[in-house]
Amino acid sequence: PVVASECAGASELIESGTNGLLLKKSTDEQELASVLTALLSLPPEGRVQMGKLARMTAEAHSWDQVAESYQKVLSGDLEIEASG
Repeated sequence: PVVASECAGASELIESGTNGLLLKKSTDEQELASVLTALLSLPPEGRVQMGKLARMTAEAHSWDQVAESYQKVLSGDLEIEASG
């Protein structure tokens, strides 16, 4: 599983408790230790599942996937959705 800070990019890809764990930006060593302890206290199958979902997320956002999406946008095969 992934453990990351809530920062641009990570907070958009990681759903805390599903495919990883997010820490607040102001996390200190004790909070990090607490999150890692909580992760280790999950049943093994829970950690495996979280790891599988993290890998799926990473693969869906690989540079190859990003390049393919850009190519589709540039060729007109894919429209960009406006956000906000």
